[in-house]
Amino acid sequence: MALYSTLASLSQTAASNVADGSVDAPSTIDQQTNLLASFIAQLRDGSGFTGVGQGHLIGVRVITATGTYTPTAGTTSVVVECQGGGGAGGGASATGAGQIAAGGGGGAGGFAKGRFTSSFSGVTATIGAAGAGSAGGIGGNGGSSSFGALLSATGGSGGSLGSVVTAGAAISFVAGGTGGAGSSGNIFNAAGAPGRASLYGTNAAISGDGGSSIFGGGAIAVTGTNGGNTATSYGAGGSGGSLGSSSAAAGGGGGGAGVIVVWEYA
Repeated sequence: MALYSTLASLSQTAASNVADGSVDAPSTIDQQTNLLASFIAQLRDGSGFTGVGQGHLIGVRVITATGTYTPTAGTTSVVVECQGGGGAGGGASATGAGQIAAGGGGGAGGFAKGRFTSSFSGVTATIGAAGAGSAGGIGGNGGSSSFGALLSATGGSGGSLGSVVTAGAAISFVAGGTGGAGSSGNIFNAAGAPGRASLYGTNAAISGDGGSSIFGGGAIAVTGTNGGNTATSYGAGGSGGSLGSSSAAAGGGGGGAGVIVVWEYA
């Protein structure tokens, strides 16, 4: 009996012509039931149909540590998202009586996205490190992430150190870090958001927020006498530290580490 590939073939009143020229007799009810079940199974798994079952998503890999990428069996193409590490917020210099200080926010890492049909098996997936804060120092830069030579995204830069000013002085600010950049993405490339500047008022200072990444917002600013907040989103920036008068140096919050996400297709 011929392979039935359409529901119309399952006629109980008409014969079916086979590719070799022979003719099958009209199907019985039992044959119709069996063939319909076979037809549904073929639609489900693609057997017997050219192109059916190809191109569907078979796995999603979230890579958070540097290592070799080995695709899931059956993968014929991948869509890769590559996120660089976020920069740390800037620290705040130690203050004396009647002084204040606050550091700028760290910049978010860049982002790149691309689709690849070859040369992706066995590549090294490199995860950009999070920028680290430093008491009384500028924020550390985030590290670059890469997926072999196919995609890369640089890390965000750290926020500026909050220098000391006298409370009641004119309003001023300290710059946040710049965002990283994505490259080689054949779908798109995006820059990470820069960290916000800290702001000095007449009697208080507020640190800069961390820059946001594709994966979420940056760390929230602080005021008073506090170290900066650490970013909780992949690739986002940490916020700067803040100090009131007569305080020891404070550090900015750390950035978020990078990440690589691989969408695997049959």
